[in-house]
Amino acid sequence: MEIGWVDMVLLMMSLVFCLFGIRMWKMLISIRARRRRVCAGAVVGTYGQARARRMMVVLGSGGHTAEMLDILEEFLRMDSASEIELIAYVVAATDGHSERKALELHAQLLTDIHLVPTIHRTPRAREVGQSYLSSVVSTLIAFSHAWILVLRDRPTVIVCNGPGTCIPITAAALIFNAIGITDAHIVYVESVARVKTLSLSGKILYPICHRFLVQWTPLKQVYPLAEFYGRLV
Repeated sequence: MEIGWVDMVLLMMSLVFCLFGIRMWKMLISIRARRRRVCAGAVVGTYGQARARRMMVVLGSGGHTAEMLDILEEFLRMDSASEIELIAYVVAATDGHSERKALELHAQLLTDIHLVPTIHRTPRAREVGQSYLSSVVSTLIAFSHAWILVLRDRPTVIVCNGPGTCIPITAAALIFNAIGITDAHIVYVESVARVKTLSLSGKILYPICHRFLVQWTPLKQVYPLAEFYGRLV
């Protein structure tokens, strides 16, 4: 039976998707194995600092931003700031408060090394009260924008703590990791307000991020691959 060009194209596309699926599966297995080693204490205290040369920090609004900047301040005091090549803050386009707070923190801690922070304003996937129908378009726009940011900055570490803005960013990073374009490690810190249940972002990212930190014992008991070091903020 003669095979037409349409059949050949479909066959090639199927092969590409299969190879991509295998690569993603192997990457997720590797992530889970690494997280087990981290939880066992094999690389605690060195893993994050060893890779944090190009940092992308996703800020939410209100409490999410306050928590993240507290954590970032502690990290920057421990790490050698002079070795950091890039700090990029990702904020929602309508969130001027988080942008101001990030710049204030940067001015306090990094003035001596003259490292200019990068601010990325990204559209929200869905605004509060937005209809689900219109949010389909805004979600596609948010994902396309996230792909551009990750591809341009090539972060080695992405740090987030729950805002919906982090989902497109982390998804883009995982896809680019899978095809070998980037090697970004995702560190997720669950909000201190979450005592017994994870946030929606946490539930999505728990199986796939490289490090997942919780701040309450009940969450560590339910999610064994999470790391628990007490309250971080």
